[in-house]
Amino acid sequence: PFDSPGADRVERRDALYFQRVESGYAWLSKSEPDRWLVLDSRQNPDIIFDTLKTRIRHMLTSEP
Repeated sequence: PFDSPGADRVERRDALYFQRVESGYAWLSKSEPDRWLVLDSRQNPDIIFDTLKTRIRHMLTSEP
């Protein structure tokens, strides 16, 4: 929860709201792993970029 003066209505939501949002995205990513890519943003940006390139390349070359 962010109580800064410039916080918008979403940023002012409580921690439970953000936990529900995170749980929803976790459920989606597990139920459709080919459609969702979960990345750890704490990783080195180069690793994240390489992971994205690999995933996009795979998506563009795969047959439906």
